[in-house]
Amino acid sequence: APSPVGMNHFAIEVRNYADLAQRARRLHDAGVPLERAIDHRTGMGLYLKDPDGNAIELWCENYPTMERAIAFGVEMTEEFEENHIGYPIDMAQLLRDHELMAGEPAAQSDAECLA
Repeated sequence: APSPVGMNHFAIEVRNYADLAQRARRLHDAGVPLERAIDHRTGMGLYLKDPDGNAIELWCENYPTMERAIAFGVEMTEEFEENHIGYPIDMAQLLRDHELMAGEPAAQSDAECLA
């Protein structure tokens, strides 16, 4: 049963932004509703529930190394400091990105998540 105590969700890391976009397309086409989609700046997360109501996040790192992620933390903008959770992802854009990348699997390296 839902409870304020315990695990909020678990995350499944995907390879890159192209993989995240492909999974978003598959979920959309299957009629699976997303609870939310957030650009956390260090990564992007798509949130959904499984049939039992467990919260799942599909996660994609935005930086290929921990050093780059830490450097980002030092360079945080006022905008990010005002909302450190992140900002909504434009799902329509994510689905358009999938369509653009679908025929070009080498368009982005596995080490990068952001287009």
